[in-house]
Amino acid sequence: MHPLIAALITGLGYFLGAWVGATFTITDTGIAVLWPANAVLLSAFLLLPRSQWWLLAIVAFCVELMVSTSAMFPLWAAAGFGAVNVFESVFAALLILRWSGTSFAFDRVKSAVRFVLFGPLLASSVAAVPGALIYAGLQQDSSEFLSHWRLWWFGDALGLLLLTPLLIAVIRLVQNGIPAFNWA
Repeated sequence: MHPLIAALITGLGYFLGAWVGATFTITDTGIAVLWPANAVLLSAFLLLPRSQWWLLAIVAFCVELMVSTSAMFPLWAAAGFGAVNVFESVFAALLILRWSGTSFAFDRVKSAVRFVLFGPLLASSVAAVPGALIYAGLQQDSSEFLSHWRLWWFGDALGLLLLTPLLIAVIRLVQNGIPAFNWA
């Protein structure tokens, strides 16, 4: 697939994920309880060559700016959200691919364990630190840093955990065709 087409599809998927998260799962403080957008970006990073990652990152960052500023966040916060979300997906993809090889699939228990460990657990929790600092800097409520961190981590981790395996499975089926069912 041409890199621009892949970037456009990823950008559209990121937008839909961000829209769902920002529209239907938002708390009173503005934090999404489910953030599907990063699952789209992580899936793209896991399936596409690293030479295309920079384009995917730019597209996701720009979409994040658009979604966050339309949700009435100031530009500095929207840029921070975009940077943190791109960082989280890149960090998770680098760790997953480092320990799983250059081609990732949910074809072994070991692969699934590495995905859960490096994506939802590690990358989401690390990204939640600057994410929570941005929310604290907005001073929109009296919640403590730990509360913001926990909500950010949970929303991102849940999105990665629920949607990344599904997206990768669907994309692999589309790429390789649906295997024939053996009736014998």
